[in-house]
Amino acid sequence: MNRSIELEILGEYADEGYWLKEYDDHVITVGYKDMEIAAFSQAVATPEALREACARHMARMINPVGVSEL
Repeated sequence: MNRSIELEILGEYADEGYWLKEYDDHVITVGYKDMEIAAFSQAVATPEALREACARHMARMINPVGVSEL
């Protein structure tokens, strides 16, 4: 996907390493660095939903599930 479109849709998340990919079967995925982290139907993939996927992923990286702080 075009970098300027990613910046427009993902905002600051694009600068953090998040990206978008469109597939021929009307699926759009959100990726982080070298992995896809979420998939959406293009019919329901709003910019807000795509940014929320980035936010959830970032929150899991900061505080992974099952890891407690001592």
